[in-house]
Amino acid sequence: MKRVLVVAGYLAWFLAAFVVGVYLTFPLDEAKGAIVGLLETQLGKGKQGQHGVDPVVTLGKLSLSGFGVAAEHVSIQLPSRNPDPGPTIDVDELAVGVRPWSLFSDAKTVVVDADLYGGSLSAVVSADAKGAVHDAEIDVDDVDLAKIPLLLERVGIPLAGKLELEVDLELGATPEKEGEGSVRLTVKDAKVGPGNIKALSALGGFEIPVVDLGKLEVDIPVKQGKGTIAGAKLDGKDVQLELFGDLFVKGRLQQSRIDIDGFLLPTPAFLEREKKFQSLLELGEKMGGMSGVSLPRAKDEEGRYYFSLKGSVEAPIATLAKDNGRRAKQRAQKGPSAAPPTPVVPERGEPKDRGSRSPMAGPLPSSSAPPSSAPPPPEPPTPTPAPTPAPTPPAPPEPVEPAPEKPERANEKPEASAPSEG
Repeated sequence: MKRVLVVAGYLAWFLAAFVVGVYLTFPLDEAKGAIVGLLETQLGKGKQGQHGVDPVVTLGKLSLSGFGVAAEHVSIQLPSRNPDPGPTIDVDELAVGVRPWSLFSDAKTVVVDADLYGGSLSAVVSADAKGAVHDAEIDVDDVDLAKIPLLLERVGIPLAGKLELEVDLELGATPEKEGEGSVRLTVKDAKVGPGNIKALSALGGFEIPVVDLGKLEVDIPVKQGKGTIAGAKLDGKDVQLELFGDLFVKGRLQQSRIDIDGFLLPTPAFLEREKKFQSLLELGEKMGGMSGVSLPRAKDEEGRYYFSLKGSVEAPIATLAKDNGRRAKQRAQKGPSAAPPTPVVPERGEPKDRGSRSPMAGPLPSSSAPPSSAPPPPEPPTPTPAPTPAPTPPAPPEPVEPAPEKPERANEKPEASAPSEG
């Protein structure tokens, strides 16, 4: 035992001396170039085509942090397949490390902590050499959307609000089939505008005033590689919004695909206040069909404007509906958010009420889903009027009949004796 303790002491001393030596003698200046090159390679340097622009990474002060490095004033220019450079991400402080034991497996585990855009990001991600993520735990707190130039470039209109994001995914070797976990996104005090929406640029410029969107909450449970978006709502002072659809997870998370439908409903108070916006809406409806964009075909009888978001998570494409929201309503009815309206309460009493339920209405998310499954059992018992084979009670009358027959036979005997006299 004493010998084991001595050996353990020597090992501990060696490791401590090694770590201290690395901290004191590590060539950070030489390492900076290698780190920049590694990051740019991981971001796709040399893979942007003939006319694309490669990513560019710049680091400020560099220092060691645990089993990794920490840097200040980090700037990352994302790659672009177009001649124009990609958007830039600025990070105040960034620490990146590796969990040592993961170095012996195919999927390396990277730990990231960052202070950016007034908030913080913490992530633990396991990914293989091809960049496919096996596991991910990501937390984002109080990030100011108004400070992110990437959003402005993608949306084409200022977007404000505080972002919170929680991601907990176990994707395995084949995320499309094995992916399990959850994604929760919250945006507080969301506002948009003023500016032109790129998705409606075909209308010749659609100026959006400052719009109070309120709070957005999206919960996406992921099972067998598919996430379900249901009940995601905005209930702002100026506009109401609802989203529902599917998320198809990929190993490269940014390539995961979405198929989402939704609607926007301007409130009467907003339209009354923003007369110009209301006039633009009316003009857009009169111009229906021009340039392939039709507001009348996107609007339903209740004044909701339907749209869809499709494509990859990193570059979704927004389009207006062309069927007055019929497809979107059908999807909403089939989705989990519409399960509650199918309670058999209407089936028992008034089946007419079924057709009147609106897939977008607030009452939909009632918790009466269980009753919908309960009624079917009662119905099979109802045919148990099988007891109606109560015609078996008529059986008693049969034994009663033989009683009167006996006396009749007794009377017949004397009648039979009469012919004998002749």
